[in-house]
Amino acid sequence: MKLKDQVALLTHCGNPLGQAIAFSLGEEGANLCLCELPGKSSALRETVQELEKIGKQAIEKELDITDKHQIQKAVEETFKHFGRLDILVNIVVGPATYHRFMENLPIADWDRAMAIMLRGAFFYSQAASKFMKDQKRGKIIYLSSRDGRTAAELTDFAEVTAQAGIFGFTRQLAHQLGPYGINVNAIAAGIVLPGWRWEKAWMDLDEENKNALLRQIPLRRFARPGEIGRVVVFLASDDASYITGATIDVNGGQLMPIFPPRSETLAEVSK
Repeated sequence: MKLKDQVALLTHCGNPLGQAIAFSLGEEGANLCLCELPGKSSALRETVQELEKIGKQAIEKELDITDKHQIQKAVEETFKHFGRLDILVNIVVGPATYHRFMENLPIADWDRAMAIMLRGAFFYSQAASKFMKDQKRGKIIYLSSRDGRTAAELTDFAEVTAQAGIFGFTRQLAHQLGPYGINVNAIAAGIVLPGWRWEKAWMDLDEENKNALLRQIPLRRFARPGEIGRVVVFLASDDASYITGATIDVNGGQLMPIFPPRSETLAEVSK
């Protein structure tokens, strides 16, 4: 097991993607603290029960991700419960809003996106890094979106901006924490099903539009939650001991530049 007896704290894990990441870490030997916003206790309880079936300790906490004191208390209680804290996986999830032009974006929605995504990441990292610095080791991983790498048609303006901010946050934190033996990396995930926040929008598309979207992805499919989970395990393990300040693209090649652009017909001929 790559993570035997290590302790991981996960945020925003009351959804299929977060659950898959928790299982991936648990299967590799980690004990876990699962954190989520209020109102998702049933999803957290289900995940904890499944982890206990494979012999892993797991605790759950519901908290306001914008409240520094609640986050600090959750991190401290995790350390007290397990006696260590090796891994922080911050799943960066934004408010459930669709694409709007900048001039139509209320300042309250902008502030909420920044608070949930950037402020929350800052508070969790600030609290966890104190324990990791004392241990002289640790892994901090941010699960963000490919939307932060490019412009996005469906994702809201504020969320795209915050996702991009996570990648800069990752680099700067890696620079500061590297001397303490702490690795800080990010994952820019493509569309994941099940678990993608726009899953209903995908199901509502007709076949022509579905195929058009899939043609943008060289692998011609979306990611499965477990595929993201295995990348998290890699970054949390000693296999990635010399990787820090990096953002790993896990998007099926969707953002891979192709020059010159070629049509589907040419792609088929080249097989």
